Amino acid sequence: MQHEISPNLPQPKRPLECPRCGHHLDGNADAAEARGEHAGVCTECGLPVVWASLRADAVSPKWFVESQHSSLWMPRRVIGTLVRCMRPFHFWRSINLATPISKRGAIAFLIGIALILHGVAVGQRFAFVIPACVARAQWSGSYATGQNAADLALAIIAPTTGFSGAKLLEFGELEITPKNRSLAWIRTTARFAVLAVYPMRTRFDFDTSQMPNWIRMNWAQLTPTAPRLMWPTQTPSTTAAISCVFLAPLSMFLLPTSLRQARIRPRHFARLLVYSTVLVVPILALSFALPHFGAMYGDWVLEVVTLYGYPNAGLILLVCTAVLVSIWMSAAAANYLRLRHALGVGVSCALMSLLLVILLQQWHFVM
Repeated sequence: MQHEISPNLPQPKRPLECPRCGHHLDGNADAAEARGEHAGVCTECGLPVVWASLRADAVSPKWFVESQHSSLWMPRRVIGTLVRCMRPFHFWRSINLATPISKRGAIAFLIGIALILHGVAVGQRFAFVIPACVARAQWSGSYATGQNAADLALAIIAPTTGFSGAKLLEFGELEITPKNRSLAWIRTTARFAVLAVYPMRTRFDFDTSQMPNWIRMNWAQLTPTAPRLMWPTQTPSTTAAISCVFLAPLSMFLLPTSLRQARIRPRHFARLLVYSTVLVVPILALSFALPHFGAMYGDWVLEVVTLYGYPNAGLILLVCTAVLVSIWMSAAAANYLRLRHALGVGVSCALMSLLLVILLQQWHFVM
């Protein structure tokens, strides 16, 4: 015979845990409340807590992408979270330490970051493509219009490719004969789709069976000729700056205040790592913008000027990265993790990660 549980019976108490270190505080809370104390500190990590807040459900803002009780549409929450990341102190103050990590929300946020980075890459590709399109538009005619449309379309769907949309269209038209016109256009469309999925492709073969001999020898293959997204000398500095963003939250493992004293749970490090990806957007945008303002990338990142007397863009990028990471980590340490000496924690994380990537870069340069 089955017995139903009466809703009037007292429900078992939920165990009270410190939101920062996870230490059980049931005994401390009961003893403190018996003395009439409504607040105290965690005996393990020293976090100030209000006993009633531990018994209540963790409440997150409606705009937060990980909020479990929000009625807002997920894309709207992603946008709201991204916008508020521009004010890191306000952003980290709004997040409750007790809020469980939502994998769905974290993935949605990372997808939003990926879309923004794609937009930044498209903007950089437009800087290369639009001048050529403007010059080509002076010819007028449908052929120039088609080439411009091909260049712009390829810049949007595959900004990191080295192929030119105009060249792909030009080579595809060489395959067209009265008998295979539809097939040739399908092949051209398929090549654009392939680059959207695999932008690092290095060669396309063309059907030369219907072409004259002089075309067959010179136009059988197409290799990348368009300018790459970054200069070869730009890549190491940009990679080092982006690596600094991901190493900074992990460098907190090396600080006594984060593990031996505060005993921060791993889930908080995971949350720091997820939302630190927002710093990649301004860093990548700055990396693309510096050459347009006269700065030049060089092989030796610690030089103030390059060989030709221009400001060293790599050094400017790393200094700006250190400032951004210091502000971000200081805000997280002060308003989210509630650590003492938060400014020192943020600056220490930024410097440790920056020195590590510089050492790795210079070691690679020497080798």
